[in-house]
Amino acid sequence: MADKTNQTKILFSEEEHNILNSMKPRLRASVVAQLSGLSQRAITQHAANDNIPGAVKHGSLWTFDHDLAVIWIKEGSKCHRNKTNPKTSSSKKVVNIGGSASRSTASPTESRFAQLLKESRRKGPKTA
Repeated sequence: MADKTNQTKILFSEEEHNILNSMKPRLRASVVAQLSGLSQRAITQHAANDNIPGAVKHGSLWTFDHDLAVIWIKEGSKCHRNKTNPKTSSSKKVVNIGGSASRSTASPTESRFAQLLKESRRKGPKTA
């Protein structure tokens, strides 16, 4: 009976095997979220905006380099915690101080489209 170890194919050289054993596993967004105290959604948004070094998206799954994520959590994520959400900032509050201001919330394109639609209805259908 032959020795089974001799029949096994060598997939990696010893050097490659040592490199693979020394590599740390990548972290998922849920782990980085738990470590940082931020939500998983916030972590993926920071990753998508290139705010977290070593973040890589594999399909729909974000993974993070262990060492770089830990450094970002200790240093970088503190900068992002105190920022206000631009969607809820007070810059959108409209203050009318005299004069007439448009109270429409429609975009200029929507307003122009509505204006053209009204004009076309007044003129009636075009006949050839």
